Amino acid sequence: MKNRTIARRYARGLFLLAREHDLAERIHQDLRAIVEALEQNPRLRVTLEHPQVPPARKRQLIEAVFGGRVSSYALNFLRLVVRKRREPYLALIAEEFGRIYDEARGVRHARLTSAVPLPGELVERTARELSRALGVDVRVHAEVDPDVIGGLVVQVGDRRIDASLRGRLRALRQRLAAGRTQMGVS
Repeated sequence: MKNRTIARRYARGLFLLAREHDLAERIHQDLRAIVEALEQNPRLRVTLEHPQVPPARKRQLIEAVFGGRVSSYALNFLRLVVRKRREPYLALIAEEFGRIYDEARGVRHARLTSAVPLPGELVERTARELSRALGVDVRVHAEVDPDVIGGLVVQVGDRRIDASLRGRLRALRQRLAAGRTQMGVS
């Protein structure tokens, strides 16, 4: 949770700067390119995230790898991340920036959690239904959590629809506990 909070703070600041200079789309693309480069080159990622690699060396590496490939704003942002020792958060920052960017364009993200992997057509149908119900473009990200037991949990922003077996069992347990206290049984 703390990691996401940190990432959200950096992403929000970068987004405000990007929007102010009408560069949100470019910065979004730059961040995706940076994360992709780090995913494709694990040695680069490990070097950038290693706490014992001096910041000066990290800045040289950033210049060598990303100089000329990303905007000066993205490059300056990378320098800031290194200076503040937030390199391990880069992927999360990029994810949060993407979410903020999408929200600004009227796109919402939903998390669809199930006990087992869902067929692609069910995920797509859920995205269409949520888009229709909310009146905005919704992108659904499916997750698997065996603790759900059965059914689905849908989260869109602060809204949560728990149609899982685990949720139903929890509600039944609460109703039974409430019934016992009403009958004087403890």
